[in-house]
Parts: sequence; C-alpha cells; structure tokens
Amino acid sequence: MRKSVESVESVGIRLRLTPLRVGVLPRDSHRPRDAALFHPLVPSLPPISDSSSDAPVPVFAAQVTVFPNSGLCLGLACHHVVADARTFNLFLKAWASLSLQLSSPPPHPPLRGFFGTPPYYDRTVLRDPRGLLHRFLFEWWNCRRQAPPSPVLGGVGFPDMVRSTFAVGATDMACIRRWILSQCNAGNLPHPPHLSPYVLTCAFLWVVWAVAHELVGETGIVVAANALGSTVKRLDKDLFAEAERWISDWRAFSESELHVTVAGSPKVDLYDTDFGWGRPRKIEDISIDKSRAISLHESRDVKGGIEVGISLPKPKMDAFTSLFTAGLKVMKQITLPNPNS
Repeated sequence: MRKSVESVESVGIRLRLTPLRVGVLPRDSHRPRDAALFHPLVPSLPPISDSSSDAPVPVFAAQVTVFPNSGLCLGLACHHVVADARTFNLFLKAWASLSLQLSSPPPHPPLRGFFGTPPYYDRTVLRDPRGLLHRFLFEWWNCRRQAPPSPVLGGVGFPDMVRSTFAVGATDMACIRRWILSQCNAGNLPHPPHLSPYVLTCAFLWVVWAVAHELVGETGIVVAANALGSTVKRLDKDLFAEAERWISDWRAFSESELHVTVAGSPKVDLYDTDFGWGRPRKIEDISIDKSRAISLHESRDVKGGIEVGISLPKPKMDAFTSLFTAGLKVMKQITLPNPNS
C-alpha cells in the first residue's frame, strides 16, 4: 500500500499561538533540564495509519509560544515522510527569508521575486530500476505492524528524563583524533579511513554513551571510528550499495543494545535561520526524548563546533556527563610523535 503527499489549497498548515503555561525554562540552556518542560512547546501530529483509509492526515504543524518580556519559541512538527533534515531546513530558510524581507520597510518585491528557482518536489522524475520503493514500503509496513506501541510525548512515559547539551569544539575534535590514532599506533592497527568532524564526534559520543550504560570499554572508540568512517566512505562511492538490506539491517540494528541513532546534522546551519528577530538562542530536538537518539547541530557560538543534545534518565545523565568531561580531559593529554623527528 502506498500513501501520497498532497497539497490541498483549502487546507492550510495548522499554526497555534499560545502564551507560556509551563514553568520558566532555565536560562542556562546547556545544563540538565526537565525534559517534560519542553513538550508543551511542540505541536502534536496524529500518526500516519497503515490502514487502507484514504482520510487525509496532516504532516506539518507549527506553534508559537510567547514568553512574556523574554521572547518566543517556534515549535515545529513534521512527519519524516515529507522531508529529511536538509529539505526541512531549506523550507525553514525560505520561510525565514520571506518573513525577514516582509518585516523590512516597503516596497516589497512580489512573492515570486523571493525565490530565483522555486523548490521542486516531484518525486516521479526519480528512476527506480531496482524496484527499491516497493521493497522499502513492504518491509517498512511489516516492521510497523510488528513493532510494540511507542510512548507518547508529554510527561507520560518519560519519568525523571532530563535534557542536556554538550559542546564539542574543533580543539576537542583534534584531541579525539589524536587519541584514536595513538590507540591504533599502540595496537599496530590501521588508521580509520575517514575521520571527519562528524565521525570523530559520533565515535566519541557512542563510546561515552556505551560506557555510561556499562556496555563497552574505552578502547571501543577505535572500533566505532572504523565502522563510521568505512560506512561514510562506502556511501560516498555508491549511495545505494546494499540498499535492498537497509530495512532488515535497520531492524537488526534497532534490536541491538549497542546502538545509538543520530538526529539532525551539523551541516544544515539552523542557527543561521533569521525570521527578522535575530538568530535563534537555542535549538532543541524534542523527538530524542522518545527515540533515545542523540541530536547534532552546528554550534551557535563556536566556529566549527557541534552541539550535542542528549535525553536520559537523571542517573544515566549524571554518568554520561562525568564520562564526557573525563574523556575529553584524558584525550587532551595525548600527543603524537613527530613523524619527521
């Protein structure tokens, strides 16, 4: 069964404007905060049913929450079937650009003048000679039917959950790289094929997360860096390599205790989004409370840095914070021998 995405002129996007009705959020946006405080700031969307019903289901909603004498929060909800992170970011940039120009003094150009080339979303132009679409849909619906019910966002189902943000700067990444290479040299192992800022950050976070859950030792960072780097290099060469196994591999992966998923990307520059009120003060990915993923965004204040969002029960967050800080401290003490000496 295949669903379709349609734009209906008589049905707009639901926008909700609401005053703040929850406790004041902490001003220090990086320290642990009660995850439940953020849930009222995000609009809800009904799940997409796997039934044969043709009833339309909204796939995007927005909510503006006003903080008296302080600012506002723009909360957005979007089904991933409509857009991935980059496509959704391009939509936000277009919306923000339009808002910014309309808030400037007139005269304003016609709406068509805002976009040199309007976005193009006709998916029928994509060729699928391997029949991946039907295979993905068949396996994905089977996964949904067999999956247990997931918790609902809101306070229910998330007791004692806290959110924290961790910053990984360019200096930290250099230290992580030196640590990985020193471990490879000490064990006479080949160096990982690809150590980008993304790979370095994810490898370090995976090990900190796994050690916090008492699942692996600290040397697992070399294994993680190799796995991540090799996968990135393989996908660079052939994006659809082994695509027939994506869903089955995902199922096996999600059932493993040693897995961490990543939401967002540090390459989409969300902090450059300006609706006419200036840059966002803080970006939060609320979905990680439910998915248990780690969110990644570019740093607002540190050039080349990455902001990492984590949501965990309070005791595990305390352990993660301690290991994150201690891990970076140890890695900063590593120096590599000069190959020219």
